[in-house]
Amino acid sequence: MAEEVTLNGSTVKIRHPFAPIALSIITLGIYGLYWYYAINKELQVAGQKVEPWVSLLAITFGGLLIVPPFVSLYNTADRTRRAQQHVGAPSEIAPVLALVMVFIPIVNLFVSVYLQSNLNSAWERVKPTS
Repeated sequence: MAEEVTLNGSTVKIRHPFAPIALSIITLGIYGLYWYYAINKELQVAGQKVEPWVSLLAITFGGLLIVPPFVSLYNTADRTRRAQQHVGAPSEIAPVLALVMVFIPIVNLFVSVYLQSNLNSAWERVKPTS
């Protein structure tokens, strides 16, 4: 189960990094689309300029034009980096590395793990300590 954290009056989730892969396999890819929309929505809550529906369209129907999915992935990773900087997370994602990972067979399966673990590092910084 994902842990919920309140950020700017809305909820963001600290998910297990491998959850997007596992749930995408179980749902035949449907969860992967939901997850991509959800993380972009969370980045919007974190103050990043993004339209989650546009990001989702870019990785689905934008694939017909070849370039939009790659631009969307790079931009999502860059927004994650900016969110990490904003909250002072100790590590930062490398958007170029996320993009390069897509082109390497087998490694491309772990792009979602890379994105989610970096998002988790940002959300952990805003989580209230008990």
